[in-house]
Amino acid sequence: MTNHTPRAVIAALLVALGGCGRDAGPDLRPGVLTAALVSPNGPEGAALISLVGSGIGTVDAPAGRVFQFSQGDTTRVLLILDVPGEVGFRVSVPNLRDPPSATVTQVADGENRLRQDVSTYRVRFQP
Repeated sequence: MTNHTPRAVIAALLVALGGCGRDAGPDLRPGVLTAALVSPNGPEGAALISLVGSGIGTVDAPAGRVFQFSQGDTTRVLLILDVPGEVGFRVSVPNLRDPPSATVTQVADGENRLRQDVSTYRVRFQP
């Protein structure tokens, strides 16, 4: 064996690994997720939710007003309903198979009083 053999093996491995990256493309499914606040207390008036994930795009809501602030991989979403109800929104993501993680930071009831404990709230995502 010559000294060229290890170089040939390394070159072949690099070419093979380079091809693996191209195969990952079809797994990405950009699109819009529908999100809903799951409340143990029924209809709510407002919620502040932090989304963490790369490539989070625009956020809109079917009802009420929505405010969005993004910094790095974190997007804060403030949703305010005119009439208490289900707090929901739509968010554009780079991969429907990998939704952002969501943390419910604050919730206000139908009388605009902050809920004291938001530990049982969560966000449910659907494509």
